[in-house]
Formats: sequence, structure tokens, C-alpha cells
Amino acid sequence: MKCNAKLVDDELLVEVNGSVDTNTVDEVGEELIAIVDGYKKDEMTLDVENMDYISSAGLRLLIRVKKGGIKLNIINASKDVYQIFDITGFTDMFDISQAEA
Repeated sequence: MKCNAKLVDDELLVEVNGSVDTNTVDEVGEELIAIVDGYKKDEMTLDVENMDYISSAGLRLLIRVKKGGIKLNIINASKDVYQIFDITGFTDMFDISQAEA
């Protein structure tokens, strides 16, 4: 699991690669916190184009980030990852867009 961060037009964009599951959620959480602290932003866009899977542990991480006061936007979700977000109601809690086919 790897997160890559960059500023695009003064907006924080974080690319999430791989799976976010019970094996990687702690590492991803630490990376996201370090990125937010380092860039001193209260809004972040997660580009999940290269995310293979997100488990319930990963979904809980997103909720913790949101409860921590960070506004999350999620872009480029694959059909399968978007379906997980949709079934769990996350499409109602976050601004999530699917990748173009």
C-alpha cells in the first residue's frame, strides 16, 4: 500500500494504490495523517484509481478522517470499489465519482 501526495492548484491530491484492508489500514492511516499534517490542509481528494479493494476497516478509516475534521472527496473509483462505497452508503456521506470507462 502506498499513498502519494501532491498539490494541484493548491488542492491536496492523494493517490491511494493497492488494497486498504485489515493488513494495510494502520499504515494507510498513518500516511494520511502525516500528509494532512505536512500540507496543513483541511480538505483532501483521494484518487483511488489504483485502489484494488477497500474493506470495512478501510471504510472505518475514512470515517475517522472525516470525524477528524478533514473534508474528503474521492475520485476515479473503479466499478468494484464504487459498488462497495454505494452498498455501504458512503456515496451519501462523501463526494465520490467513478472512473470513466
